[in-house]
Amino acid sequence: MSLQQPSQPVPVQQPGTTKAPGTLPPVVVYLPGVSQSPANSTPRIAQLMAIKASKGPGNYAAEEVRSPSKHLTDGRRIVKDRRDPVLDVFTLDYRPLLKLPDVAGSGVGAALRRFAFSLWYFFRTLALVLPAGRRAKSPIARWQLVIGLGAIVVLLLSVIFTALAVLAALGLWKEPVVSGTADDAIALGATAFTTWLFFNVRPAVRRATTLVEQLLDYAQDERHAAGVTGVLDSALDDLLEADPDRKVHVCGYSLGALVAMDFLYPRTSLLQRLDERHGQAIPTLVTVGCPVDFVRLYVPRYTEKREARVPGLRWTNIYIAADILGSNFIDGDDFAEAPGRGAGASGHEVAIAGQRPISRRYTSERLTFRNIWGRKGFLSHGGYWDEPERENCLHLVMHEVLP
Repeated sequence: MSLQQPSQPVPVQQPGTTKAPGTLPPVVVYLPGVSQSPANSTPRIAQLMAIKASKGPGNYAAEEVRSPSKHLTDGRRIVKDRRDPVLDVFTLDYRPLLKLPDVAGSGVGAALRRFAFSLWYFFRTLALVLPAGRRAKSPIARWQLVIGLGAIVVLLLSVIFTALAVLAALGLWKEPVVSGTADDAIALGATAFTTWLFFNVRPAVRRATTLVEQLLDYAQDERHAAGVTGVLDSALDDLLEADPDRKVHVCGYSLGALVAMDFLYPRTSLLQRLDERHGQAIPTLVTVGCPVDFVRLYVPRYTEKREARVPGLRWTNIYIAADILGSNFIDGDDFAEAPGRGAGASGHEVAIAGQRPISRRYTSERLTFRNIWGRKGFLSHGGYWDEPERENCLHLVMHEVLP
């Protein structure tokens, strides 16, 4: 079957009107990764789900739909044969809440404050990496972390670039001006090539530094994390106020998966009064490329002392064994599925609030000492649904959320 574009939009409930409970389709609240790329969006996901569904009986399409909450954006409704609503998908954009303190200004004082922040994050991360945990990932995955030195290299470069900015503000160093291509720079000699690298590498380092600092702050600051997860609570309240009988599936990717997990399995010390509606409304949690094992390398007790917001929740975790950030919630074995692990699996399954997720492996790719040199572990993190013309793992998600 082919994906059809319907000629008429699905009617959208207007504000101020009433609608009988239970008449709206189930909804997926999607928590994206930190990236702002089109692949990491509700429109892309809904489109790919409609394409997959159309390979069976009926034709499915994804249409725009109005959001029932100010916290939910990019609404898409998947409809069958141009008329039957099947599933709503909305983005819960928690990312603005991860915003780090911004040092404004361009003078010497602002440059020095930025340098102090860079040093602070660098030494905090260094203190975590040196005694990095020995449980959460297999030896091959930990070895890639050593080779990559991801957070350390990024933050160290950030410190260097910030220090140069301080020297420039003090008038002790003048930023070079360069134009042209890499070939031009190479032709001018090593100094010009270094200058070209400075201007091309620095923007990428700034972006990567922000991601590392956001993850570090989120994982280590419980109050900050509770503030981020609170936006999901507000969105669920809006959905259930509009229709108390509506089923709400929670799906998160990358850091969004970590946020979703933290909301549905909050720390005991931060647990507020449970909303009884959640137990009836939330049938499933789906986490994709969840970096909890990566976080546990540096914060070993991250998953301990938690409570289940929805007892007995069906939790499906999707991972690629080669993904350095993905998790299968099995210590010491990145390939095995859980529960029902295959023969030869080693390590033990990780439980959160007494519950073990159903971990389903997508693809048979795994890390080896041959492919880590090509950054396989880092590149695999974008392999869940990165390109429309390639296969994706959304059939595993659909199995959980579609009736």
